[in-house]
Amino acid sequence: MSEDSARGVGVGLLGYGAIGRDHAASIVATSGLRLAAVCDLSAERREAAARDWKVRTHVAQDAMLDDPEVGLVVVGTPPAAHANPVLAALAAGKDVVCEKPFALSVDEADRMLDSAASHGRLLTVFQSRRWDPDYLAMRDVVRSGRIGDPFYMESFIGGYDHPCDFWHSHEPISGGTIYDWGSHYFDWILQLFPARVETVAAQAHKRVWHDVTNDDQVRVDLLFATGAQASFLQSGIAAARKPKWYLLGTAGAVVGDWADAPVPADLPAQVTVFTPRGQEILTLPARAEHAFYRNLADHLAWGEPLAVTADEARRNVAVMEAATRSIKHGGAQMKVEI
Repeated sequence: MSEDSARGVGVGLLGYGAIGRDHAASIVATSGLRLAAVCDLSAERREAAARDWKVRTHVAQDAMLDDPEVGLVVVGTPPAAHANPVLAALAAGKDVVCEKPFALSVDEADRMLDSAASHGRLLTVFQSRRWDPDYLAMRDVVRSGRIGDPFYMESFIGGYDHPCDFWHSHEPISGGTIYDWGSHYFDWILQLFPARVETVAAQAHKRVWHDVTNDDQVRVDLLFATGAQASFLQSGIAAARKPKWYLLGTAGAVVGDWADAPVPADLPAQVTVFTPRGQEILTLPARAEHAFYRNLADHLAWGEPLAVTADEARRNVAVMEAATRSIKHGGAQMKVEI
């Protein structure tokens, strides 16, 4: 980076919707980074960015990529439109943060990875829920060996609710229901089960919400090379919720129960460890605010290892793409190219 380290790396946001505002707040709060520019097609959103952060704005992507004050670009475009902006930013000599899902196909992911390597630029993916306190508590229990070797997991999110906004509910834009919360859940699952994924099988239902194109419910089953199994269920037609996580190990189990709230996904689950000796409700760690960007800034300044690598995000994409193929083939088991 050419920026003076005292000023911090200049960051340009490509897209200033709701998630763009969240990115801006984290960047401004992180020493070593500074918000340098915002690009958005909407005049209203550009005006909001200028008002919120006193930052210059661009209407055209190329104009922001030509901005010498921008060394790092955050791509916050819709999921179906990640690859081209990422490739353009890398070709312009910028480091890149891509929103999740990283891509809708392995081919797209590989094109971005190859471009980052050929241009010698950083590429990472905003897997922000790696720092959720309930997930960290579960992960730490697994890593401690307290429940032995994990071999079986069920995970769930949903309720009986109409799907949310266009980006998440229109399949040509979102990639489908699997790419919505699956972007987080498969990231969690693959961190807990690092073995090779052998096969993926998935089923979907379209029964109630016919005004949107995403499926109402999807279930994905993973089989690992070790014989371990994991499943993910997302449902917009679940009048009764299953636990967020149900994880079995050879010496115990971990269960994450949803918070009793109108929108439980916004709150950490209650995490309980079960062993033959009894059970314990865990005290969750405090949330590390802006942790993704703190790690990124320290990587750029001091070479701290990236918490989220693009290769890891590619693995998530490979599973989601295989699950999508499985649905189209009646739930058939699919091999995963990882």
